[in-house]
Amino acid sequence: MAPPAGPPSGPPFLPPPGSWGPVPVAPAPVGPVRRPERPRRRNGARVVAGVAAFVVVALLAGVVAYGVAGRVLEGGGPSASPVDGGAVLTSQPVQEPDGIDAIEIRGGDPSDPTQQVVRTALADVDGYWRRTYPQVFGGTYRTVRGGFYAADGRTAVPCTDSPDQLAGNAFYCPDADVIAWDAVDLLPSIRRQFGDLGVALVMAHEWAHAVQARAGVKGPVVFLEQQADCMAGAWVADVRDAGDRSFSVDGAALDKALAGFLALRDQPGVTAATESNAHGSAFDRIRAFQEGMEGGASTCADYTLAEVADSLVALPFTSEQDYANQGNLPLAEAYESMNADLGDYWRTEGAAGLGITGYTAPTSVTFASGKAPACQRREGTSGLFYCPDTDTVAVQTDGIAARAVDRIGDFALGALLGRTWAFSALDQAGDRSTGAARDRRADCLTGAWTASVFRGDRRGAQLSLSPGDLDEAVGALLGTSRSSAGSAEATGFDRVAAYRAGFTDGPSACRA
Repeated sequence: MAPPAGPPSGPPFLPPPGSWGPVPVAPAPVGPVRRPERPRRRNGARVVAGVAAFVVVALLAGVVAYGVAGRVLEGGGPSASPVDGGAVLTSQPVQEPDGIDAIEIRGGDPSDPTQQVVRTALADVDGYWRRTYPQVFGGTYRTVRGGFYAADGRTAVPCTDSPDQLAGNAFYCPDADVIAWDAVDLLPSIRRQFGDLGVALVMAHEWAHAVQARAGVKGPVVFLEQQADCMAGAWVADVRDAGDRSFSVDGAALDKALAGFLALRDQPGVTAATESNAHGSAFDRIRAFQEGMEGGASTCADYTLAEVADSLVALPFTSEQDYANQGNLPLAEAYESMNADLGDYWRTEGAAGLGITGYTAPTSVTFASGKAPACQRREGTSGLFYCPDTDTVAVQTDGIAARAVDRIGDFALGALLGRTWAFSALDQAGDRSTGAARDRRADCLTGAWTASVFRGDRRGAQLSLSPGDLDEAVGALLGTSRSSAGSAEATGFDRVAAYRAGFTDGPSACRA
């Protein structure tokens, strides 16, 4: 986050030439992937040129580690970590899908639990595409023929010159039609942090590249990566709709698996969309994944280069100072700027968007541990909440606010503070929703405020976004979610989807 920089110039979502940030994807022909008779689904009018959001789960403590650079999985900067508790997911036994006997993995340890998860995932993904490919792309589907390689430092792997090339890596090689991965560090680490479904997502993503090769899809790397994320989402939806066929896809499992998108994102403000290893920010990757879950494989097949380029959220650093502090302001300065900007937004755009007449801003107070203001019913998180009794937004400066800024980044605080203001606005709009619906509407309104900050066209704006801010917001939403069976609260996945809807379509979309 940085002081206001004025309206962005150049194409939507992309900084002008010569700026600090990523540059547009140059138009290029794309292979036979689009089906004009079935246009790609969009969520209504867009405040800005199509965008997305997603992911991260709630672990109890600690900083989520991140993967290293890979041929297909791109390592990013520091990932978000949870700041307010949440569910811890333990691995559950997976059911073996039909066709698993045909999956032979070369290298690795067959008795290793991670390798067993990989084998199950490969068989299930293969079965999905056997059913789906002819319907979506036409023609005959062929499974991966070159084999599957668990790189263990001893096994020779096609498309590599030495075992070291697979360290921290997972990839599909079209020349040999093989899928390979680091079985020593990468996948065991992903399984520990993001669960069995997190490992399966890696395999679904790599298999999607094999599908692209069969369908003749061509385009820049970032296009192929976005479409592969979408296809991975389509497979997850298929597993979910079949009753968690091979993997658990409940709220906690999905939230935890999606944390990997923050860990395996492009480095904010550094990796350009035109680079050979570009995959997109976590915000971009989660958008593609959720589009696959919402629309299925046909939505992914309908992707065009122009749409993907138009959807990438490429934020530049606004100054050398912004770059030096990696877009993060100190807690006190961040809180003051955000609070002021939220007040300006709700007095103008926000109130009008929700149909509020005579809007009044809530009272904002800060407090230290043990000195929270009296409140019978709190909305929000412990240490950062809205009190409807007194129409007060209260922030504990030595609690969650400090942890959010320290562990994730300054706009993690923005996401949490924004939803407390949103609760106040919902009350003034006469909204009587409760539970998960209330959570989603507040997060949606927070996304609408974020879009206003992004556009930079509000006269009274007090701040502007920096690279990584949208990922930080997503990390905060998911890091404070408590997905569990029977919970009345919205899952992290649903909350991020709601945030995306507000960012994309504005406050009017949050009434639904």
